[in-house]
Amino acid sequence: MFDPYRDPVQVPQFRSRFGGLWTDLNNAIELIEGKLELGRINEEEAQLLRFFVENGYVVLRGSVNEEAIDEFNEDIERMAKDPPLEAWVTCFEDGRWGARQMKPGDTNEADKGVKLLDVYTYTQSARRVIFAPSTMRFIKLVFERPVLAHQSLFFFKGSQQPIHQDTVFVRVSSPMELVASWTALEDIQPGSGELVYYPGSHLFPEFLFGGKHKWIFPGCNDLDSYYAQLHATAQARNISRTKFLGKKGDVFIWSADLAHGGCEIEDPAKTRRSIAAHYCPINTYPMYRHYVGASDVVKAEEGVYYTSEKKTRW
Repeated sequence: MFDPYRDPVQVPQFRSRFGGLWTDLNNAIELIEGKLELGRINEEEAQLLRFFVENGYVVLRGSVNEEAIDEFNEDIERMAKDPPLEAWVTCFEDGRWGARQMKPGDTNEADKGVKLLDVYTYTQSARRVIFAPSTMRFIKLVFERPVLAHQSLFFFKGSQQPIHQDTVFVRVSSPMELVASWTALEDIQPGSGELVYYPGSHLFPEFLFGGKHKWIFPGCNDLDSYYAQLHATAQARNISRTKFLGKKGDVFIWSADLAHGGCEIEDPAKTRRSIAAHYCPINTYPMYRHYVGASDVVKAEEGVYYTSEKKTRW
């Protein structure tokens, strides 16, 4: 029986046992209304935040100007012909996935799934894209703290990666304090292996690896069970895969547990130039700091920083 002298009526709670950001609290909508009334956000920002809380993602149309994108694409073209020593890729070769220094011609190897790693650490044009003002403004509203970029993937082609939640593979010291951006560097065409996601999947029941862990760990054999639960939940909730056909300059931002991946490539001749970046608040950090080490944290601009996994030990 409820006792108003002893029992609290309103206790904000995270949906995950691993905590999260204020947008993950069960009173997040009320917090948005409060921020709006206090003048900390405007109505447009309030609408974006409401959508993000309810759906797990938001789209910022034309967030990155074409001049910045063109400069970045030109830098990538030069890099593909004559890769600098800092350029590392992850790809599938010799029967396994691995990381190595970039080689001339890598971008022509469509069957290798080549992805350029952490290009923001040595290319100013990449930083202009992943730290675009409207992108950073939204992420800062979600974090309420300075932003730390800690990983990026540049895609020449569609990834064809199975639908997954970043918290399974992208390890952050506070697992749920993570968001990602995906920026279209060209108009994305059907059949190119476009980005795909389950809307609202950030609200799916939490899968625990080994019965207690948020992310997969060495020796854990739960990945098939994880994927099975993910897709079964989507089916039970009548949620279908949704494709994102972004236009050049559009930015898709998702929360830590939004399930997303890459469609099958139907036309191998088509490219899907884009860059994904992962961010966490500055008071948290990527766990690779413990495994292989991290580069120094560098200040890119006011309230925006970056670091990366040390590649020399790979």
